[in-house]
Amino acid sequence: MAGLFLYLGAETAAARGYPEGAPQGYPPGDPQGYQWDLEALYDGPEPWNAALLALVERSDALEACAGQLTPLLTQGPEKLAGCLKIRIEAAGLALRTRTWAELQVFDGLLGIERVENWNRTMAPHRGVFDRFDAAAARVDPVAVDSLPEADVYRDWLDGLRRNVAHVPVQQAAAQAVADTARPFNAVYGAITGEPLAWPGVTLSDGRFARVDPLSYPHLLWRPDPDDRHRANELYWAAWDLSLHALAANLDGRVQADARIARAQAFSSVLDAELFRAGLPGDTLSRVRDLTNQAGDTLGTWFRLRGYVLGTGKLSAADMHVPLGPVPGYTLAEARGILVEALAPLHGRAAQLIDQGFDNGWLQLTPGHEAFVAHAGPGTHPYIGIDYLGDVLSLLELARVWGIALHMHFSDRAQPPALAATWPLLNDTFGTASELLIVDYLSLGSQTNEQKLAWLSIAQDLWYRRFFRPAALADFERS
Repeated sequence: MAGLFLYLGAETAAARGYPEGAPQGYPPGDPQGYQWDLEALYDGPEPWNAALLALVERSDALEACAGQLTPLLTQGPEKLAGCLKIRIEAAGLALRTRTWAELQVFDGLLGIERVENWNRTMAPHRGVFDRFDAAAARVDPVAVDSLPEADVYRDWLDGLRRNVAHVPVQQAAAQAVADTARPFNAVYGAITGEPLAWPGVTLSDGRFARVDPLSYPHLLWRPDPDDRHRANELYWAAWDLSLHALAANLDGRVQADARIARAQAFSSVLDAELFRAGLPGDTLSRVRDLTNQAGDTLGTWFRLRGYVLGTGKLSAADMHVPLGPVPGYTLAEARGILVEALAPLHGRAAQLIDQGFDNGWLQLTPGHEAFVAHAGPGTHPYIGIDYLGDVLSLLELARVWGIALHMHFSDRAQPPALAATWPLLNDTFGTASELLIVDYLSLGSQTNEQKLAWLSIAQDLWYRRFFRPAALADFERS
């Protein structure tokens, strides 16, 4: 569950730059009482410990299989299928136990101990999984047709091959590069891992807000231009303090990824990632071409934005603020909007959103980035969000719900061995959900000011989700 942001310094909404237009007094606290149902995974530390021991047993069983998968075919396809089944079960147990431990962090410090316990327990066994996966990736695809449940194993092995080199010699070369690059990345990570001293700003209404990555987007939506410009200057000044260390870290990671991609006979890191995701190699170029076709329209819009704001030349601090008043929404109101607006995603979307709110899919996590935790087949996704009550929070809530619905349906439309979701596809469902929210709310606009506000929000969403990522990816590839 990469990317789960385990930051324990929860803050009040006021200190986070509580946005204008949001319902006053909401949050702090969790008046709705939404809590994750972690018992759906394990109903306490004892069952979790038992599952962790079972995971260790699976790794011991894999030790006897690693490196011998192809010879096992001579003993009958059932022997090979048995080893593959153990690995699939181990992957599910690893995801489920890790997710439960990480989600515990939000409910108390004991969770950190459990995450560390998971890391200590699994550290000696990760090499076993890596060796097994490397061996499994070399199994002759034709031989898999003789296995019981051949379709499941064929597709699972195909997915596995996308995560390791698809030629044995290149696999060894890629591993050597990764082992060489890892110490350097660790050093860079240690340098940049120090928390930045985020500044604070007194807003035009007298409230104080810390300017950090979580509050920054909300501050850029404030109608007072002085608030936006001061927040923008302070935010990037804070980043400048760690610019060299950040650049060194990024360069180290990029260089390592590039070397591994070349060792695996890919022309670029992008091609390697597209291959692993099972996407056509021309995906980026098609997105880039479509985005470039809209470049003139985007330029016209930015000029119009500058005219409406009265700034003439548009600055970075003015690129995102809505061009008109927008309301705030309590979490209860947001729930009703999601149920109606996201219904086009799937025939059961509305039902599942209601079910998720009522049955432990969602928990408020003040001071944390929004995330969706996936615990694997047979469980529901877990959503965490710092909901501030403004439109930006509503869009973020829609994004994570779109991802959660995609995970839910993906789990149930595929065999357990294949129930994995790729970040790019997750983001697609998240962005679609945001656009559905904007479309739904804009239809209720009664005045030109309201229509302009929603139009500007839609334009900003298009810029952030499509144009900017495509431009950056094209720049990196060049």
